[in-house]
Amino acid sequence: MNIFLCDDDCLVTKQLSEYLNEYFSDRKMDTIKIFTFNTAFSLLSSSVIPDIVFLDIEMPEINGIEIAKKLCSLYPDCIIMIVTSYSEYLDAAMDIHVFRYLDKPINKKRLYSGLDYAIKRLTDISGKITFEIHSKFITLSKKDIICAEAQLRNVNIYTPTEMYTSKKNMIFWKEQLKSPCFFQPHRSYIVNMNHIISFDKTTLYTDNTALAIPISRNTYQSFKTTYLLFMENTR
Repeated sequence: MNIFLCDDDCLVTKQLSEYLNEYFSDRKMDTIKIFTFNTAFSLLSSSVIPDIVFLDIEMPEINGIEIAKKLCSLYPDCIIMIVTSYSEYLDAAMDIHVFRYLDKPINKKRLYSGLDYAIKRLTDISGKITFEIHSKFITLSKKDIICAEAQLRNVNIYTPTEMYTSKKNMIFWKEQLKSPCFFQPHRSYIVNMNHIISFDKTTLYTDNTALAIPISRNTYQSFKTTYLLFMENTR
């Protein structure tokens, strides 16, 4: 996750960076990169794609509202939080669907609440999912998930390189994996159809040769129809 901080006041970006590091450290989220910019030009010139941007409005080169408009155009899924002392810009910020409006000095509790909602929204719109394993938070792209396999009270999540054991039950994973590319061929499995290379009436074979997924007799016809239609639409 890439987070941009843009403010011409270095004390503000320093404090915000400290709060963010504390927030993500407490949640064991270690895939975070924070980028600090003191000018609008340097932010807009970055080759990095931002997920969350904390943006001051009163910037010397260009108004923060104009920067936000450019960011919305370049990165439609980017979450923008305005950080400013000037409440008169609130209406303009709302017009461009800014995610949060944070007053200076920054209230840590309100910031953290905003981050909770921002991460949930990113999970929903970016095709990523964050879950907890042994007090550590893992973030995966849904496209990398080959399948979810129920094992007693746990669920194993398979990717091309790793297997994660989640304490969340199958109901949770069915809710998370609602994308059209996922199908439940058996009560103990949810499979990503992008990773299926062949199938017969009893088994789905994936691009991970160690994973052969059973398909129930009652589900086969429904799966066949869904899979063929899915492949037709993704050509």
